[in-house]
Amino acid sequence: SGDYVQNLQSVHGCDSIVTLHLTINNDFNEEEIQESCESYTWNDSTYYTSGDYVQNFQSVHGCDSIVTLHLTINNDFNEEDTKESCESYTWNDSTYYSSGDYVQNFQSVHGCDSIVTLHLTINDDFNEEQTQESCESFTWYDSTYYVSGDYQQIFYTVHGCDSIYTLHLTVNNIYNEEQTLESCESFTWNDSTYYASGDYIQNFQSIHGCDSIVTLHLTINEIFNEEQTQESCESYTWNGTEYTESGDYIQNLQSVHGCDSIVTLHLTINDVQTSEWEHLACDSYIWNDVEYTESGGYQQTLESVHGCDSIVYLQLTIEHIPDVPAVEGRENVYVGTDLVTGIYHYEADSLPNAKHYEWSLTGVDWLMDTIGTSCNLNVIDPGTGILTLRAWNECGYTEAQKTITAGFFDVGEQETVNVNVYPNPTKYKAVVESEGITRIRIYSMKGQLLQEINGSGDDRVEVNLRNLIQASYLLEVTTRKGVANVILNVVG
Repeated sequence: SGDYVQNLQSVHGCDSIVTLHLTINNDFNEEEIQESCESYTWNDSTYYTSGDYVQNFQSVHGCDSIVTLHLTINNDFNEEDTKESCESYTWNDSTYYSSGDYVQNFQSVHGCDSIVTLHLTINDDFNEEQTQESCESFTWYDSTYYVSGDYQQIFYTVHGCDSIYTLHLTVNNIYNEEQTLESCESFTWNDSTYYASGDYIQNFQSIHGCDSIVTLHLTINEIFNEEQTQESCESYTWNGTEYTESGDYIQNLQSVHGCDSIVTLHLTINDVQTSEWEHLACDSYIWNDVEYTESGGYQQTLESVHGCDSIVYLQLTIEHIPDVPAVEGRENVYVGTDLVTGIYHYEADSLPNAKHYEWSLTGVDWLMDTIGTSCNLNVIDPGTGILTLRAWNECGYTEAQKTITAGFFDVGEQETVNVNVYPNPTKYKAVVESEGITRIRIYSMKGQLLQEINGSGDDRVEVNLRNLIQASYLLEVTTRKGVANVILNVVG
């Protein structure tokens, strides 16, 4: 390469100087070494075998570029392996439990694939369990066992794997039993009925199919029958049961051997006799040697002909002769005139034990009006009469008498006692003056006591008349010197 100058002549005969700047590019020769697996692609060409391959190219300057490829083709490695194993197989750190085809990829020394296919057969170990029951002993694969338990034997299958047999063995003994039983009248044992005591043998099979020899020592006891006759009052208790009516009753008991003991009871129940009665007695009453002095309900228990109680109820009323009645009323009265009415009232308190009252009057023919404990006398003429009151009940009567003397009323006849009453007539009150007044009684003109005042021996007593209506009243004034009667007129 370099700069080169040439002198030329133009068409006009002038110098034409041309300078050449020259670059000389060399041809390019290259060699390349490659290894590949199976094939190699080089500039759109694929090679499958080893060898030297040449390609011509143009450089960027348009010169030849010759490249020689020294190629080595390495084949992929494919391998197949067939294996059998028991239960599992471990291959290159992988464990397989099932039969099948398994592939693993490796690299060869040249870095190519090495594909190994494993055709694997997994043969299972053989496990078998048996459950057996036997009587007394059991023989298994030439071995005899006498005790229940789990036993094992190991064999090999045709593939060389373990074949494990496990025997779950139950050895049942022959069963010998003796029973001692008592029964009443008969005993049925496995469809056989025995009526007499003795030893009986039966052969059975146990639930395990082994012999079971049972010997029965049997005692047969008889049923006991008994009858009883009883008599009782009101009720009878027999072995915890109470009976209240006559009849035949049966109870099943047990004898000492546990058999029925049938007892029949012929029972007669005698009722308790009861009676009631009422009685009225005066002062006291003697009943079967017992004296009663008060009213009330009494009971005595006697004995009937059957020896049972005979209960008698007595409702007893004890009466006493009534108390003597006290008769209240005036003993000195006056014949009815224009001045006084002549009507006088007598009264007695009611007595709790008196049933009725009876009034009578003897010695005079005065008029009498009575009701219960009240009596009104109409004194129509002078005289002395005896007023009698009788208090009756069932036991008799008592009586009280009052002597009544009647005369004509005359205030002037009583001059021995000086009494002054004022004002008279009056409206609300009056003043009574006398020497030593002990009592003042105010009577209506019909003789009814309306008011009584205690004088306490004073010489002057004020009498309140506000409860009296307009009328004339008789004042009976009792003093130390005697009794005086004064007519008092009350105005409205």
